[in-house]
Amino acid sequence: MTESATVAGTADDSATESRDLPEGWESVELRRLIEPSKEKVEPEASPNARYLSLEHIEAQTGRILGRGIGGDVRSTKAVFRAGDVLYGKLRPYLNKVCIPNFDGICSTDILVFPQNEALDSRYLRAFLSTPEVVSFANHHSSGVQLPRVSFNALGTLKIPLPPLAEQKRIVAEIDRLLAEVNKAREHLDRVPKILKRFRQSILAAATTGRLTEDWRAGTSVELTGNQLVEAIQQKRVELGLKSAERVIDDEDIELPEDELPETWCWCRAGQIADVRLGGTPSRKVPKYWDGSVPWVSSGEVANCRIAATAERITDAGVDASSAKLYPKGTVLIAMIGEGKTRGQSAILDIAATTNQNVAGLVFDAGYVEPEYVWLWALAEYEKTRSIGRGGNQPALNGRKVRALPMPLPPLEEQRQIVERARMMLTVADEIEVSTDLAIRKSELVPQAILAKALRGELVPTEAELARTQNRPYESATQLLARISKGTDRDPQSSSNPKARERTRQTR
Repeated sequence: MTESATVAGTADDSATESRDLPEGWESVELRRLIEPSKEKVEPEASPNARYLSLEHIEAQTGRILGRGIGGDVRSTKAVFRAGDVLYGKLRPYLNKVCIPNFDGICSTDILVFPQNEALDSRYLRAFLSTPEVVSFANHHSSGVQLPRVSFNALGTLKIPLPPLAEQKRIVAEIDRLLAEVNKAREHLDRVPKILKRFRQSILAAATTGRLTEDWRAGTSVELTGNQLVEAIQQKRVELGLKSAERVIDDEDIELPEDELPETWCWCRAGQIADVRLGGTPSRKVPKYWDGSVPWVSSGEVANCRIAATAERITDAGVDASSAKLYPKGTVLIAMIGEGKTRGQSAILDIAATTNQNVAGLVFDAGYVEPEYVWLWALAEYEKTRSIGRGGNQPALNGRKVRALPMPLPPLEEQRQIVERARMMLTVADEIEVSTDLAIRKSELVPQAILAKALRGELVPTEAELARTQNRPYESATQLLARISKGTDRDPQSSSNPKARERTRQTR
């Protein structure tokens, strides 16, 4: 069966459709119930009228996000009145359907469906908002540059039509349920912000000593922070490391005056880590690329752990460039970038090289827990970014990274901090995953509600209520017969303005 037949049905299927529909419903081609208004105005006729374009209508929700005035658009426009259904016929705006509460004018890329006696406007909006109708309109649009769906095609769709009283109950229940969904979404949308603050508070507590205050109260340490700095320098000298000879300039970056726990100290990154810069082999030489050595670009340094890279280089590429192979546990800091990149950090779960826009903090003398330094880098993201401001392209450099101030606890406390912070951040990550899943599921709920509504599963049918209350009711078939007897043409026809006005007055 074609998609058109699936959505709209066929003449041969009408008997089957009627049996599948709830009692008192009718499957009706849309063009039998309503047709779009043909009322238009020229540019000069409505300079101050309220104007809607497709950009003013939010997809799926139908919320009106703004409006202009008629004089802003020098083209013919369609006329609508409060309560009419506006439907975007231009691809890719086929999921934009709204009911304005004011009179105005709109783009001619919007079909205006007037109100009528047989079809509640809100029920029509629900029908036109379903994925099946959107898909049908997509497949039946025509045009090369700006594909549109015509009412000649759209009008062949069959709409499941309940009695009018049931339509009103259905849309009232839709509105109630969607209000609950929106309220739940508002709560879910707040969770990422709450989690961000939670993570920031953990990082702040980790790097100020608050996270391990109870641990310090009953624990003695082998070396204080100051003693660690001295031990690192002594070890570098003993091992003959180049970093032992390096003088760390302050780069006009002052050490903070914030008070630290007694066993902690302020130091600079270059005092506890050898800060190295990476490089990029020439891309003009194929033998330097697609090798076995992981190569990290600055864009991959995104406040994360790195266990794999998008690109790899060869040993020849390492030898022919300033790229250096960093060991597992190296903390990376991105140095260049206007957006989020500058100041972001990562920790290597593998040995890898980086490009020249990334600084690698290698703990060549030991006495440091790498994951503690990464927690510090995460906590200091905004401050690190600010240090790199200035010039045409804001950037850090190796000297500035070496001069970055760091609160240094004893090694035993560093490990305790990492263990506690990891546990709490893992909880935050799990909540984030659950929230993302709940948000994705919530996005499906409105369409599920519409599907149930159009199957007659949302509220008791008019036929059921009538039997329970021992009263007659007007079925959809009887409603259509009554409406067709009232006028020679369908009452909603824009070519029958008197009938349309009578319809408005009855509503």
